[in-house]
Amino acid sequence: MLRKFSKSALALILVTTIFASMASAKDTPEPEVYTPEQYTEYLIQLINDGDTGATQTLEQFNSLPTTKQKAFLSFIFSEEYVNAMSEMLSGNETSSYKSSNQEIPIEIESSSTDQVQANQLSAGAFAARANQAASVSRSEKLSIFGVDTSTITLTVSWEHNGNAAVKPLQVIQGHLNRNPGFTLSETSNNSPGYISEGYFNATGTWTMRATASLGFVSDTLGINIKASTPSNKYYYTTSTKKNMNATNGWVKY
Repeated sequence: MLRKFSKSALALILVTTIFASMASAKDTPEPEVYTPEQYTEYLIQLINDGDTGATQTLEQFNSLPTTKQKAFLSFIFSEEYVNAMSEMLSGNETSSYKSSNQEIPIEIESSSTDQVQANQLSAGAFAARANQAASVSRSEKLSIFGVDTSTITLTVSWEHNGNAAVKPLQVIQGHLNRNPGFTLSETSNNSPGYISEGYFNATGTWTMRATASLGFVSDTLGINIKASTPSNKYYYTTSTKKNMNATNGWVKY
């Protein structure tokens, strides 16, 4: 009797476990993907909250045919989006990914700007002062089907004597994110930077994390800048994503 009871109990436990596993799998949510209408509403909300640049993203998105809009949305809610960001930081200008049985060309754009800060000094005072203040920035922007989605920017300022950096001033981070599938935030920087061998050095990092049901997907992105004068500046970028390589050393820009 004990043997029969044990077998029955074991069978009951086994059946219960199978059904519980099936119910758990059924209840596991699929990754959330916006409809074109929901993404349009999302961008309009960003515009209403003060992100005026989202107007251009909205125009870019609305110019796509419906098939590309759906492919775009499927991609930005996938882990491949983080891979595309890492590829961008590795120096690749274009990449291709498959999403929903469709080949998705990922258009990657890296842009840079530099600006020399004006010294608000009289001619005599300027002549007496050898150092000049300068400011440059580096931006990395990811576009999909020509639609701007995520941008990180590092802006730095320092003083130089025309040949070498002599004093660090400030390191400022910025970002734009028009992808509801991921959050993007500033993580750290080394403001005001430091001087080494005649170069001003600055770093900044950002964290990108998945939202909703995509699961634990994240990456730490980085931009590094060193410069002696505004015309002699370098950068390199980093990513902690596995199997992704940063730019090959310092790149002049």
